[in-house]
Amino acid sequence: MVNVLLGERVSRDKGDKTDSIERQHEKHMARVAERRAAGEVINIVGVAEDRSVSGDIDFFDRPELGEWLTDERRGSWDELWMTTQDRLSRNDMHVMAFIHKMLEWDKVLVLLDDPTLDMHTPEGRAIIHVKSIGPARELERIRTRIRDSIAKRKYTEAWVGGIPPWCYTTDWGVVAGKKRRIRVLDEYSVLLAHDLRNRLIDDEDVTFKDLAWLLNDRGELTPKDLWRSRQIPPEPIKGEKWHGHGIKQHLTSLTLLGYKMETDPEDRWKRRPVADKDGKWLRVADPVFTDHEWETLQSAIKEREGKKGVKKQKSPMLGVVFCGKCNRSAYQIKNTVLRDPQFDNEGLVVVGANEELILGEDGAVAKVAKTYRYYRCNAQPKGCQGVGMVADDVESLVEQTFLEREGDQQIKTREWQEGSDNEKELKDLERRIERLREDRENGAFDNDPKYYAAKLNEYTMRKNQLEGEPKIKSGWKYSDTGVTFRQAWVGLSVDEKRRLLLRRGVRFTIHDRSTWETFIPDDWPDAA
Repeated sequence: MVNVLLGERVSRDKGDKTDSIERQHEKHMARVAERRAAGEVINIVGVAEDRSVSGDIDFFDRPELGEWLTDERRGSWDELWMTTQDRLSRNDMHVMAFIHKMLEWDKVLVLLDDPTLDMHTPEGRAIIHVKSIGPARELERIRTRIRDSIAKRKYTEAWVGGIPPWCYTTDWGVVAGKKRRIRVLDEYSVLLAHDLRNRLIDDEDVTFKDLAWLLNDRGELTPKDLWRSRQIPPEPIKGEKWHGHGIKQHLTSLTLLGYKMETDPEDRWKRRPVADKDGKWLRVADPVFTDHEWETLQSAIKEREGKKGVKKQKSPMLGVVFCGKCNRSAYQIKNTVLRDPQFDNEGLVVVGANEELILGEDGAVAKVAKTYRYYRCNAQPKGCQGVGMVADDVESLVEQTFLEREGDQQIKTREWQEGSDNEKELKDLERRIERLREDRENGAFDNDPKYYAAKLNEYTMRKNQLEGEPKIKSGWKYSDTGVTFRQAWVGLSVDEKRRLLLRRGVRFTIHDRSTWETFIPDDWPDAA
């Protein structure tokens, strides 16, 4: 009896029948039937089905076949069958290393298109090596074509392939007189992006984790799953989830402004805009946001950097009260104590401050619960010793001090103030000069040094001119509302009061049970 493992592989599972997994399996089963008809006992121990696995992937790194090559499963099979040499591998070095291992394990490799090939003889191994060179060269030709195609289209609007950036899809267009795929806005995703932007700007307490939870709860597909669902025929949805870090990456990516991106040569994990010969960033699609919308979004994101997420159930002073020893936030601590009910002369239950009744199954009062609240240092693993105060005292002191100092001052509202045009142009010129110098160091102007000198002189003169002009930085501008803090305070909820204190920059620091201080800055934070 011969124990056979069937190996099947396809680089990209398109569902066609020319060399699909299904077609390979048909060939395998036809060969099994032939050998059984000849009287051989063939036992199929399993099928190593590697879909969407490149022929350049080492045998041991393939998801399915790699499992059968481990010490635990290798003893279950005697022969490995593959339909053709290129289904086996497109890397000649991998092939020869694998043949060496097969001989070491005393296994047999069977290629259906050449069943007489014997890897145990020098001639057979030589033939296998020669045959493996063809797929290896074909793979290199494919790679060269892809590289040439990408390089040719790098400075055009043509889409080079793959999944487009979030908020974009692809459609047919004309590039340099030829029909090409180009990036176009995806209206559904654009609306989603604007919704996320509005939430970040309108509510300073919203975190990226909050946005991820919202999108997952609504069942919004991630960019990759959305792309898969729109293919013809649709590709299987993987059920990916949104994550806060990923949302932040999306909302800070310059792809949302329509720029074409490339891998940063100095850091392969980073992306940077593609620049033309003059150092100007290449915009190949309509932007998702206007310049104003983009700048306000980035400002809102920057304000959240370094801040920890705000809990859903906020304490009345979260973000306002701090430890005087370690400078970290102090958190509200609750402690509930139960007591037996006490009755007055009329038989009614006596209920004190911060107490509530707990009823029994019969509906009668069973216990009276009193909740004690404190603000204490919550540094991990153990809070700073002695830093804590009764919550009612803290909240009363904050309110009293705040209204005494600021009660008659007007509440301010903020609006985004655009910077002067020369600020944007200055940044663009600085980028162009830096890119120009990088290109020169890389030899891009070895044959045309005059062009480099002329461009550098042009950019430098314009930069010097702009630097001499008045500068107005983009930022938030605060203006009076006509309503004082004292007037507004009465009608605000507990959380609205907390937000107002945060906006004003109020900070209450606890040093110990009897020592504290309240800080209120002279100017509103981030005021222009």
